[in-house]
Amino acid sequence: MLKITNISKCFAATKAVDNVSLQLNSGEWRILFGPSGCGKTTLLRLIAGLEIPDQGSIHLGVQEVSRGGWAVPPWERRVGFVFQESALWPHMRVEENIAFGMQRISKAERRDRIEQILEKTGLAGLRLKFPQQLSGGQSRRVALARALAAQPEYLLLDEPLTNLDEAAAAELLKLIKEAALDSGAIMLYVTHNQQEAEMLEAPVIKMQQGHLLAD
Repeated sequence: MLKITNISKCFAATKAVDNVSLQLNSGEWRILFGPSGCGKTTLLRLIAGLEIPDQGSIHLGVQEVSRGGWAVPPWERRVGFVFQESALWPHMRVEENIAFGMQRISKAERRDRIEQILEKTGLAGLRLKFPQQLSGGQSRRVALARALAAQPEYLLLDEPLTNLDEAAAAELLKLIKEAALDSGAIMLYVTHNQQEAEMLEAPVIKMQQGHLLAD
């Protein structure tokens, strides 16, 4: 379960997220839809622990992970985050980027999981490539693979199709849908693209000026 209660976050005089409450249960997907600058990314970053709220609380399962002025660090949450830009480590090969969040498991288990993820995301032939040798679509697939490799209970995606051509976007979206089904993770997918939202075929939550809008 993901439970957000009256969460707010300001940057200087701007209230990016304003008294937002939301609850998602195990396996649920939602699309967070709204114009650029409405607070969608900030809300994801609050859930992931990359920002600390000014007020309110966030629970992941039964654990409170954020409240006003305090937050459990990101690496102690079962959250996978796919950024708008791939955010890959440029000095690491594809398989090393994917393995980055799996330091706490045995080498044998890590190796097996990497093989499974490489196969599932169609990256097996690119495992030894560096990020600068990949296309935009391939880089996003690596970012998705890295997020999935740690077997997150919560999967957050911040406009992952940005600047991809139509074919690459369709391929990545198909992978995202399959990954969400396979993992059983709660998924929150941010976009401002109406067509993209329709293709994902998930319930839409609209956001505007820091608020979630009622249906």
